[in-house]
Amino acid sequence: MDYLAQFFNLSKAEIVFILLLVLALLFLIFLLIREFWCWYFKTTEISYFLEEISEKLSEQNKLHSKIYNQLLEINKVSEVKVKKPHVEAAKSVPETGWEFAEEECGDEPGQAQE
Repeated sequence: MDYLAQFFNLSKAEIVFILLLVLALLFLIFLLIREFWCWYFKTTEISYFLEEISEKLSEQNKLHSKIYNQLLEINKVSEVKVKKPHVEAAKSVPETGWEFAEEECGDEPGQAQE
């Protein structure tokens, strides 16, 4: 310590202060580098897990598509076509006593002839 004090022409207190300052700066640099590496490895691990999840979801999606297509084929085979029954248009409203002429009623309910 005396040698450093004589070489730099500083007191012992100043040399201790400078050494503590250098140690503090090195510690801060260490923390910053450590923080970067922890972040880097954490994001790498998260990326790995996300890729795994994506692969599993794509497999599940393929399975769902296969099941859906099989159900469509089953429904095509067992599908029964039913015609919609023709509903007559109302010719009168019994509660009010209103009656309509044939020309005013359309072929389908709710359609008037023009």
